[in-house]
Amino acid sequence: MDISVIVPIHNSRHFLSDLVKSLTNQDYRGSYEIIFVDDGSTDGTDTLMKSLAGNVSNIRQKKSGPATARNLGIRHSRGRILAFTDSDCIPNRNWLSELDRAFKGGVSAVEGKVVTKGRIYSDSHFISSNGGMFLTSNIAFLRRSIRGFDERYQYPNREDSDIAFGILSGGKTIVFTKKAVVRHRLLKSSLFGMLKRKLYFESDVLLFKKYPYLYRKYIRFPFERFTPLYIIFSVAGFINPLLWIGIPLTAAAEVKYRKYKFSAVSYIKFLIAQAVGSFLNLFAVVTGCVRYRVNPIRLIL
Repeated sequence: MDISVIVPIHNSRHFLSDLVKSLTNQDYRGSYEIIFVDDGSTDGTDTLMKSLAGNVSNIRQKKSGPATARNLGIRHSRGRILAFTDSDCIPNRNWLSELDRAFKGGVSAVEGKVVTKGRIYSDSHFISSNGGMFLTSNIAFLRRSIRGFDERYQYPNREDSDIAFGILSGGKTIVFTKKAVVRHRLLKSSLFGMLKRKLYFESDVLLFKKYPYLYRKYIRFPFERFTPLYIIFSVAGFINPLLWIGIPLTAAAEVKYRKYKFSAVSYIKFLIAQAVGSFLNLFAVVTGCVRYRVNPIRLIL
């Protein structure tokens, strides 16, 4: 088997038809298999997957997170190359061909391009890549170059950087190709979802502990660029309430900086998520420092 495509899924019933169609209609001339790992879905995803045939396999596990799901897929795979994407993505027809073509000259992993359709709103759930992000929505590894994902990552965050850093720290090569394209669905996030993702920054602490040099090179800080400003203005406002005006001004500056499109509703959601979420971000980092025994001063400075 030349390539094994591994896709973790969780409550993805509404997305799977387009994804399965795109994967089964690849123009790749070699042999490949498709392995879906259902991470404890409760929305009927398992029933839909049972109806699939051909070179599509479905494995189900108790909800344990995407890192565990990908490892289960790896154990059941046969491919020389392990290609990963996500349930809310649609790979282009030449995706596997372009990934395979990039494996030459001692390359251990190939990172593809992730795009979204339409303008991104300030409350959108999205990802984008120009290389160096190592997103598991579009990346492939030589089987012999990896030992699997670190299952200590409790959230769907940084486990992708971790496996890439493991390759780079061993002196191996990861290349980026803009020809292997995956389209990520542009989804609106609820306020709860936006706040929940702030807790994911706990994963940064584990990644920093394992690979401090590469963390500094590719990520640098365990918070978003504007997080310190939200915290400063929030605290300073208790001294002088006029300083609270800095919170909406910071949100407006961030929206402009990130080139987000926004409506009144999306801006308000974003404002609340960033103002409140900055403290959740701080809580997550402190929790991570305690859990993984990392000096927070060393992490931030």
